[in-house]
Amino acid sequence: MRIFFPLLLIFALPAFFGCRKDSTFYPSVSEESVEEDSVAEKSVSVAEDSGIKKSGRVVIDGVEFSRGGKILERYPAGKDEANYLVPSEVEEIAAGAFESNRFLKSVVLPPKLKKIGEGAFSLCSSLGSIEIPEGTAEVCDGAFSDCTSLERAVFSGAVETLGDGVFSGCSSLRRCVLPEKIEKIPDDFFKDCTSLEKISLPDSVAELGEGVFSGCISLILAPIPKNSTRIPSRAFMGCASIKSVRIPETVVEIDSYAFSSSGIGAVRIPERTEKIGECAFSACESLTSIQADPRNSAYRSDDGVLLSKNGSSLVCYPSGKRDDRINIPIFVTKIEPSAFRGNPFLRSVSIPAGVEEIRYDAFAECRALESVSLDVERIQAGAFEGCTSLREANLGGKVGEIGAFAFKNCSSLRKMRIPNGTKRIGQSAFKGCASLKSISAGGVWRAGDTNVEGKSFRAGDFSSEGGKFCDIPIERIR
Repeated sequence: MRIFFPLLLIFALPAFFGCRKDSTFYPSVSEESVEEDSVAEKSVSVAEDSGIKKSGRVVIDGVEFSRGGKILERYPAGKDEANYLVPSEVEEIAAGAFESNRFLKSVVLPPKLKKIGEGAFSLCSSLGSIEIPEGTAEVCDGAFSDCTSLERAVFSGAVETLGDGVFSGCSSLRRCVLPEKIEKIPDDFFKDCTSLEKISLPDSVAELGEGVFSGCISLILAPIPKNSTRIPSRAFMGCASIKSVRIPETVVEIDSYAFSSSGIGAVRIPERTEKIGECAFSACESLTSIQADPRNSAYRSDDGVLLSKNGSSLVCYPSGKRDDRINIPIFVTKIEPSAFRGNPFLRSVSIPAGVEEIRYDAFAECRALESVSLDVERIQAGAFEGCTSLREANLGGKVGEIGAFAFKNCSSLRKMRIPNGTKRIGQSAFKGCASLKSISAGGVWRAGDTNVEGKSFRAGDFSSEGGKFCDIPIERIR
């Protein structure tokens, strides 16, 4: 015999209710297997799924539960109701249980809830707010990721375990009350929360995860725990509204891309900072000065430019520094990754013979750069990629390697002379150089299984899509 419990009846019967102090009622789960008329994607039907029958799972109002109603397994993506009260017996929301439901605007979670599974509410595009009850011990990775209408999230108590990216992609999130006693905000926790303007960290927070606020373009202040020893990779990358930042004196390490593409205008490196990762301050268009504490043993500043203490490595030339011409100091031997990346003012650069290496993306996307002279041993990948105004690149005899994509999309570059000392040209080194008319080289080169004389090189072989040497590396054999 089939037994039907209409939704109205479920809410009417005392046997199906639990309650809590604030008198909010929750429908409870019957231990009988209940079958409902099934509409495609709007409900789960026990009769149509023998696996559900055998496992003892139950269905109420088209929603699937297991373990006698303690785990909510699946809330159909097509179920078109705006509000849902999770039954009082539920202790766990399974991974992906509500995923991609676009109708739900509010969900009330029960007091007994202990765990919210991975991606449990991800892509619920209409969900506007959520309150996580006191007593919830675990909120897993991406639990509310890409809930694009979510404006408010509140943790009512302490949470023992928080996953990565819990609110990643919640582009409408404006307010979040974080759980008590939390010691670390996990990786990518607020990534791409583009409406988030401010956040208060509990005093217990001592550590931020990687990419925790990356892409938060409305964030005004950088919330760095007061006793932090490390600012992790991508922590504030792309935070365009952060105009200033105070790095705590306790910080020992600033990881790669920590403030890349942010809106900061100036920054001070504390005395204790021993390591600054690659591209930590790259592509910050408003950044005009980086000042290292004079007592810092690892770094120094010259005219707002960040260098290693002995001056041998040029770490970062601020993207907002407005000089149009620069002569690299003679004591510099290495230009670090993305050191000049995205500077819109620089037109000419002279690089001294003492520089041995220009590392990857060092001058990438310096769109005003017109000429460069260099005699270095190695030009790494993408070093001048996207320098669309670059017309002249004079390479000295020391240049032994031109890395992959080194001059890619330098669309104004007209000619290139490959020095006799150059042993290798990486793939796509000159791809997209639409104005390149000539490329000259001596010697014999190996391209794949073929030997080619340098004097036979044609510009289109390197610059045009499908050119013979466009997408493969070549090496001089004599």
